Amino acid sequence: MKRLLKIGLALGLAVAMADVAVDVQRGSPAGVKPTDKGELKTEDTYLLKNDGKTVLRINNTGESATEVTVVTPNEAAGGLAIADRVVEVPAEEERIIGPFDPGVYNNADKQIAVKFSAVTGVTLAAVKIA
Repeated sequence: MKRLLKIGLALGLAVAMADVAVDVQRGSPAGVKPTDKGELKTEDTYLLKNDGKTVLRINNTGESATEVTVVTPNEAAGGLAIADRVVEVPAEEERIIGPFDPGVYNNADKQIAVKFSAVTGVTLAAVKIA
């Protein structure tokens, strides 16, 4: 499969985007060590269950900033689109983003959708706060 992907890229063929499920860890008063999801891809969308208590930890050890976009699939009153939440994570820094209002950020499957502008050195972890 990887070989076919490389051939497709070399020929200038479109690369399919994928929806990737990310586990959300349960927080604890005693603390939790977040499990990072690495090997992120800019063309993928990362889906996480959200009940309004989910926070994201984005760790960027790369040499350039990344923009983290949390998609807002819903509309405001009058059918107006709600702007996506975009947070820049500078090079060699990390950010905690969230929590996310389910009425604004959740899709029909009670998930938030997260995308990245750059992924070199970037990891994602999700924790449900207690």
